[in-house]
Amino acid sequence: MISDEEKDQVRAASDLVAIVQETVELKPRGHEFWGCCPFHGEKTPSFHIIPATQVWHCFGCGEGGDVFTYIMKRENLSFPESIRYLADRAGIELHDTGDRRERGTKRARIYDLCAETAQFYHTMLMRGKDGRPREYFASRGMGGDVCRRYYLGFAPGRNALVSHLSQAGFTPQEMIDANVAVSRGRGQLADRFYDRVMFPIFDEQGHNIAFGGRIMGDGQP
Repeated sequence: MISDEEKDQVRAASDLVAIVQETVELKPRGHEFWGCCPFHGEKTPSFHIIPATQVWHCFGCGEGGDVFTYIMKRENLSFPESIRYLADRAGIELHDTGDRRERGTKRARIYDLCAETAQFYHTMLMRGKDGRPREYFASRGMGGDVCRRYYLGFAPGRNALVSHLSQAGFTPQEMIDANVAVSRGRGQLADRFYDRVMFPIFDEQGHNIAFGGRIMGDGQP
C-alpha cells in the first residue's frame, strides 16, 4: 500500500492546472481556469479548475475531483496507478508495502513488452547483419549518434521479433495487445512490422507506448 503521507506528498507536487494544460487549452477567469472538457465533446467551455483547492469540475458531464481522479480518467488508470504515474512525473520515490500485485498489471506488462521490442529493433539496426537500414538513415543525415539518441531501430520481420519476445517470457496475447504482432490463425503469430526502419514513440513519462515504421525502398506502406 501507498501511505497517506506519500499520497499527500505526490498531491502537493502535482499542479492540476499544469497537468490539465498538457492537453486542454485553459483560460483564466477570475480565480479559476476554464476550458472545454476533455472527457466529452463540447464547444462552450464548462470545465473549470479552482487552483486554490486543486479540484476540477465539468458542468456539462458532471465529472469532477482532484488531480488523482483526473489522471485516472485521462490515462485510464486505477487509483494506485494514478499515484505512481504522478510520483514518476514528480521524481518521487514511493515505498509500497504489502501486496505488490499492482506491479504486474496488464499496463505494466505492455510497457515492459514495448521496451523489450524497442531494444530488439535498436540492436537489429546497430548490430544486425543487414546494412540497409544504417545506409538508409545515413543517407538522410542521421548517423549513429542520432540513432542512439532517439533509439531508432530496424524490424527484420520473418517472425524474428515474435521469437525474441517468446524467449523473453511474453505471451502471444500480450504481443497482440501491444500491437507488435498479428495472429495468422491456428495460434500462429507474425511480426506486425517487417523490413522497416522503426521509430519508437514515448509518452511524457518516458514509457515506450507505440512504434512507427517506414519502408526503405519502393513499395506500399
